[in-house]
Amino acid sequence: MNDRSFTRKIEIIKLIVSVIISLSVASIAYVVQHSVVEQQAHRTLLSNISAKLIDKRLSIYDQIKIPLNRIYCFIEEKGDWQSYSPEEIIKTHNMLNEIVYSQRATWSKKTIERYTEYMNQQAFIIDNIHHGIKIRAEINDLRRAAPGWDDNYRTLFTGERSIFHRNAYQELNNALAEDLMLTKSELILSQYDKLSTSRN
Repeated sequence: MNDRSFTRKIEIIKLIVSVIISLSVASIAYVVQHSVVEQQAHRTLLSNISAKLIDKRLSIYDQIKIPLNRIYCFIEEKGDWQSYSPEEIIKTHNMLNEIVYSQRATWSKKTIERYTEYMNQQAFIIDNIHHGIKIRAEINDLRRAAPGWDDNYRTLFTGERSIFHRNAYQELNNALAEDLMLTKSELILSQYDKLSTSRN
């Protein structure tokens, strides 16, 4: 009887261990499943927030890309720069500041820093004495020969172009591209697409 009792106890222990293991496995599976579901929900939420943020940034970028390029071209004397007066370029500066700084929370710290560097140090200089801004560009023969040039415009220029102007503009565009999650290869492809469509 002792053997039977012992065998019976072993069977009961096996049964209890089997139930405990099954419950443990089920509990672990539940916890893992719940954790996976939570992580997926969190990823989905982050993905949705990221998509909305990028959409917002794209909307703002659509408002600023052409005016930014206009300023760059005016200072570098490229493209249709002669179509714009210095007064229009200063108004463009003020309009861009209003758009970008009112949406500051939308952009990364790096982009805001690059924007401020470009707009307030490389493309323009804040004139604290006269409470205005000056375009950081040369007043050369080409500029003076531009249609609509008025000698009174001289007061709107610093008379020199920053040697870092091009680089600062490129750095700003790189920061904007990062915020829009565009890689260099995507930017090159989009430029190639624009060229091929303009040729057709």
